[in-house]
Amino acid sequence: MDMDDLTNATRADLLDEIRRLRGRVAAPARAPDAPDLAAWFNSVSDAIFVTDLDGRIVHWNRAAEQIYCWSRAESRTIYEALPPEYSAQLAPLYRAALAGAPSAHEITVGGDRHAVYVTPIVDADGAIRSGMVMTHNITQQKQAEDQMRRAADRLATLRAIDRAILQVHAPATIVSAVLARVRELIPCRRATVVLHDPSGGASILSANGDFAGALPAGSPLPPLPEAVVTAMRRGEPDVHHDLRWSAGDNPFSHQLLGAGIRSVLRVPMIAHWELIGTLNLVATEPGAFTDEDIAIVQEIGNTLAIALHNARLVESLQQELAARTRAEAALVAEHARVLRLKNEFMATMSHELRTPLAAVLGRAELLQDQIYGPLNERQSAALRTVEQSGRHLLALINDILDYSRFEAGQIALDMAEVAVASVCRDSVRMVAPTALARQIRLTSTLDQLATTVQADGRRLQQILVNLLTNAVKFTPNGGEVGLEVRGDAARQLMIFAVRDTGIGIAEPDLGRLFQPFVQIDSRLSRQYEGTGLGLALVRRLAEAHGGSVSVASAPGQGSCFSVMLPWHPRPAEPAAPPEPAAPALPAPENQRHALILLVEDSETNIEVIADYLPAHGYELAVVRDGGEVLALARNTPPALILMDIQLPVMDGITATQQIRADPALRDIPIVALTALVMPGDRERCLEAGADEYLAKPISLRTLLATIERLLGRLAE
Repeated sequence: MDMDDLTNATRADLLDEIRRLRGRVAAPARAPDAPDLAAWFNSVSDAIFVTDLDGRIVHWNRAAEQIYCWSRAESRTIYEALPPEYSAQLAPLYRAALAGAPSAHEITVGGDRHAVYVTPIVDADGAIRSGMVMTHNITQQKQAEDQMRRAADRLATLRAIDRAILQVHAPATIVSAVLARVRELIPCRRATVVLHDPSGGASILSANGDFAGALPAGSPLPPLPEAVVTAMRRGEPDVHHDLRWSAGDNPFSHQLLGAGIRSVLRVPMIAHWELIGTLNLVATEPGAFTDEDIAIVQEIGNTLAIALHNARLVESLQQELAARTRAEAALVAEHARVLRLKNEFMATMSHELRTPLAAVLGRAELLQDQIYGPLNERQSAALRTVEQSGRHLLALINDILDYSRFEAGQIALDMAEVAVASVCRDSVRMVAPTALARQIRLTSTLDQLATTVQADGRRLQQILVNLLTNAVKFTPNGGEVGLEVRGDAARQLMIFAVRDTGIGIAEPDLGRLFQPFVQIDSRLSRQYEGTGLGLALVRRLAEAHGGSVSVASAPGQGSCFSVMLPWHPRPAEPAAPPEPAAPALPAPENQRHALILLVEDSETNIEVIADYLPAHGYELAVVRDGGEVLALARNTPPALILMDIQLPVMDGITATQQIRADPALRDIPIVALTALVMPGDRERCLEAGADEYLAKPISLRTLLATIERLLGRLAE
């Protein structure tokens, strides 16, 4: 072997050995005589031959005799003394050495490996008179180097296996990568991973090497003998160094023998004390697997078992997450469907409840205005009761709708600068009739600095009306209810406090006050009516404004509900002198007999409006479906159109759009009259071209005021 074929470490070792040998045989000033040279040579353990220039051996040492079985009786050349497999290579090298070119080589003799150094010997004049061949046994050194090289290769392969395991999670991919590396590490004909199940069955997970195509993943295998499985569960490998003597009556072993397999190695793969499979290697040579091979394969099997167990956990987790994601998506879809059905139900119920309620309140208002004739005191009182009950029912309907909107996230606040005094005055005025009927004193106190607040004016009024209504309801006759507003500049809060001298609330019940559909007195014989939504709405509306609600109360000592809203006080400005209020002008006389076109399909609503508007000097034409509006309006243009939205043939939105698209009709005022009060209904009507939007049930007085305002504006 030439020096270039050796590793760096081996080359360095050989160079050191050559230097040592060269130091031993450094050419003397003159060649020593034969006896002196022989004595010196016999003192070393390396084989040494000295030849003449023709290659005939003239001197040798005892080590040469022992190593190469050399005899003094023989007279041969160096080419004959050394093993035949080397002599052919030695001839040109030795001739080169005798010409002055020393060299180092490696040969194998009888299983041992030797380093060979060939060098010329010069005399005192520097002339080459002979040559020398020295050999040194490096078998143990080479074995150690080979072992180190194999260990390094195996370590690199094991690291590659670890990387393959860490980089992937799919079991089949892990096993395929590991098997390819195993066959690089330990030469074998085939490597497979077999999975075992608790019932005793076995199947191929992955195969590498020949017959891999004949053993696809999932291929069933005959079960191993119970004794082998029991031993493997204890962590013991199953090794067959020669199947000819250990196949027994196992049909699969005989099948392997028929395929030329002689050596079989099966190592158990155990994870969490469970035998999950085996790592199998087969070879065509008997005794192919050493103890070191078995130990390495077992280590790989242990690592692979943990990797497969973890991969199964990851795969199971991914499947669970995927199932959970699908379930969550289905839940979201179902929630959306339920929400849509709920909104449709609420819209339908609102319309169906408001339509007959509109007839009740409308008839009551007609009777109270004595459109049908004069009333006595008892009749007026009865009608007031009817109207109050209707208004109470309407408030309950509105509360339920508002709360459902909050639950659906459909409440949007219309924030603006709100005059506090005006909102408070209107709120007190709305509950005043009920308080007056029960002789309850209503008071209001306003902080002079708390003039305006950023809020939705309509929703703020709803908060105050709910609190005041509650206070009046739970205050005995002759009691007192007060509204107090004060600004807290330090905390930047405006506080609306409603106090009463009512029955009060026990401390354990305070936490239940703001829950929907909950009343403190929920007995069948309870004294106080209501749905339990009022305070829940107050809290939701306050929180929507960025505020909060609190309560202080004790039984028999009344209650105080406080709503705190964000407030950014402004420096006080001098009040401007009030402008004289312009007197309300009645509609021009020529508008008093104007034609009003009513588009409505409810006969009851038609009758109510037909009785009310003519009594106030208006003419009325009626259309019962949206498809007739354009034709009638073109033939007899009305001064104003009252448009219901839910109509047969053509809905009110489409009819309004068509009117606005007609140049001859586009300027006619249109008032949308509808029981559609769900989020977006008002906006849809106004976007279609309506001038006003009035939700049913409609106050006839409000309707009349709206008509006269629109016609008065048109006449200006």
